[in-house]
Parts: sequence; structure tokens; C-alpha cells
Amino acid sequence: MAPIPYIFRDEDELLKKLKTITKSVDKYYEGFVDIDVIVNSYVSSNTYRAFRKSNNNRPSDIFRNWTRKLLNDSLDIFPLLKTQEEYDTFMLESTNKLCKHWYHKMKYEI
Repeated sequence: MAPIPYIFRDEDELLKKLKTITKSVDKYYEGFVDIDVIVNSYVSSNTYRAFRKSNNNRPSDIFRNWTRKLLNDSLDIFPLLKTQEEYDTFMLESTNKLCKHWYHKMKYEI
């Protein structure tokens, strides 16, 4: 049985709850001081066990380097994504770019 969603009494109650969640989110990201820390923390070696090394390139290096570049190049774009559709389009385009980059470097499809 699915959980029953909580219904807030009013806007004030909702805003109060959001403030506590924001503090939790801020605390969670305290240790992530730069993009390298984020990429290395969230993209672990387990992610790549299904992929083989190719052209002396390790899958983890290809993905992490591409991810760093994407994040660095997109920092100004993220705040401009205002709708789910804009975000979905950005993600689809980014995924297609990753696939092309992967094939170029690894010589096989991801």
C-alpha cells in the first residue's frame, strides 16, 4: 500500500518545513567544495564494472573527465532551466553528447 501524502494546513506550515529541509540539504553538501570532489564521490568504480578498457582508456577516466567538463560548462545554464521540459531537453542533449564522446574515445557504444 502506498504511503498517504501529508497535506499541509497552510502556506506558513509548508514554508517552515521547507526551511528545515533546506538546512538538511545544505549540511549534506558541506563537504563538496568543488566539482572534482562531487564527480569523484558520486561516480565510483562500481559504476564501470560492466565496461571494458579500450584504447588504453579506462571507462572511469572517460566518464569523469566528460562529467567535469559538462558541469563546468553548464554552471551558468542550470539556473536558466525553469521547466521540466527544459531540463529533460538539456539531459537528453547531454546524454547524446556523452554517447558520442564515449564512442570517440572507447571505440564502442556505451
